Amino acid sequence: MAHKNTHTFEDVLIKRIKAGIFGIRNSTKSPSEAGCGSLFTRLKTLNEPMYQELLNDYKAAINQYNLQDKSRH
Repeated sequence: MAHKNTHTFEDVLIKRIKAGIFGIRNSTKSPSEAGCGSLFTRLKTLNEPMYQELLNDYKAAINQYNLQDKSRH
């Protein structure tokens, strides 16, 4: 019997948040295009420590994005 690759809802949220952070860091997505807000809200109820860790990464990516945005103008 083949192993079925199943992902929990939490896994999907984490993957989508990390993808959003990656896009922001690489300036391929703006923070609003990344759409992480509602994902963070859902993750917080499922896994508070992971929420905090990813939120810190997200804040750092936003700061980097804003600095790069200022240097473009």
